Amino acid sequence: MPRWHHGAYEAIDDAFSVLSAYGLAQVRRQGGIRKTARSQFFLTEAGRAAVDELRTEKVLSWYTDQVKLVALVAGSDIGSKLKQRQYEQAEYARTKLGTNIAPIHAIVRERLDVVKATAISAPAAEGAS
Repeated sequence: MPRWHHGAYEAIDDAFSVLSAYGLAQVRRQGGIRKTARSQFFLTEAGRAAVDELRTEKVLSWYTDQVKLVALVAGSDIGSKLKQRQYEQAEYARTKLGTNIAPIHAIVRERLDVVKATAISAPAAEGAS
């Protein structure tokens, strides 16, 4: 994604409109006509069924795996907090405006592996004391 003034940017409405057109998802926006204070995206029942089907497809199951990874990394943080976290990453902060941000998935996976290893070893260490 390209870097802009307020973080990584992708025209989500363009991509989301395809899901909405097929009845797979809905968007709800809060705020006024001139400024949206918050956008929330929801899968419909048909969307949930499509996700269940994607999970079993050899090639397309990659997407459900990526969503799990994104959810794990994002946790319960809202968009503004995630944007703040973006700029704590050197790859984002040093990217020139309008140019594509280098992928950071390898770094994120390494950090997740450390967190998982710490979480797994913590109960064992507590039981030893």
